[in-house]
Amino acid sequence: MKILHIGLASHFTEGMMYQDNLLAEACCKDGNQVIYISSIWRYENGTLEKWKAEDIILDSSIRLIRVPYDRMISRFLSSKFQKVSGLKHIIEEIEPDIIFYHNLVGRELLTVKDYIKKHPQIIFYADSHADFNNTARNFFSKIFYRTINRYYIRRSVPYMNKVFYLTEETRQFLNIMYQIDEKKMELLPLGGVMYGDEERQSARKKLLEELRIPEKTVLFTHSGKMSKEKRTLELMQAFSSVDNSDSRLLIFGAVSQDIQPEFMRLLEQDERLLFLGWKEGREIAELLLAADMYCQPGTESATLQTAICCGCAVMIYPHISYKGPPVFQRNGYFVESIRDMKDVFVELKEQPEKLELLKESSLELGKRYLDYRMQARRILGGGTGEDDEEEITG
Repeated sequence: MKILHIGLASHFTEGMMYQDNLLAEACCKDGNQVIYISSIWRYENGTLEKWKAEDIILDSSIRLIRVPYDRMISRFLSSKFQKVSGLKHIIEEIEPDIIFYHNLVGRELLTVKDYIKKHPQIIFYADSHADFNNTARNFFSKIFYRTINRYYIRRSVPYMNKVFYLTEETRQFLNIMYQIDEKKMELLPLGGVMYGDEERQSARKKLLEELRIPEKTVLFTHSGKMSKEKRTLELMQAFSSVDNSDSRLLIFGAVSQDIQPEFMRLLEQDERLLFLGWKEGREIAELLLAADMYCQPGTESATLQTAICCGCAVMIYPHISYKGPPVFQRNGYFVESIRDMKDVFVELKEQPEKLELLKESSLELGKRYLDYRMQARRILGGGTGEDDEEEITG
């Protein structure tokens, strides 16, 4: 099959562990011809940078086409409307069997809709990562999403086979903001790549040797663009309050300026706190494959699903979308306070055997809900995932 991914808002960056990348790669690994159309923006060390228009074949065999937005008064407006005059001709040249439009936003939804009207045999999917926490948060954005983008979506949704939502908050956003029919929507969560036991053992051995720490050390991890909202400082304080020489907290990512002085002070006070700097793609996977637990007690993070697929137990804040499968079921702890975090560290110090059971539950969740190879096959098979809400048995 020829599968066209359109991610004009996604800023495709080779090597990163984002959904768009890994889902497209999974489609490619199953023998399909995959094309990804992205903007001319990409990430470099966590910072968005302008690149160039290009049409290249990646090492994964994905054909990547970068296109610039049409100029609409200002860069800000151009990024909102995401109009690309040449998109129609690119689609006509590709002649796809499936079109997957990532992030339900922008003028080019109408271009795809017009193409589907002429070629109704083509499967048309779209997805959304938007919710009321990350979208339509200022005056102009509210106007744009409630009027202009709503117009684009209401005209194009009737031609879509499925609208995939990322979380329960996303489903609510799509329903309230755009009145999309529940029957048209389906859960497609952030996922990850599944690995074998040998890869986990190899990654752990390598990391322990690099850090020069004992084999039986319990490795807790925490990552992201760390700020007050991530509750990084509280996590560090809770960890340091429990005397356990057989544990380490590995922190990787970028530290915001507002917490940096206190962050550095806590690092200096406890040699078991290890800051590893910024990591990307395979480096993140290697760290998580070696780890025992992933800790994210604050805002949501896409790394959580990667950690689950790598076999990490989890310590997470009880966001609505985390309450139950696909990310939580007998595989960790919900925490809301420093006291909660400390209790987890104490319990696992006193009952370390619990970790293996929690890690096994994460692997089961990953295999059932989050594996991108499985998600790719769902898309190729028509997007049905009716059994996703069933509980894991056993």
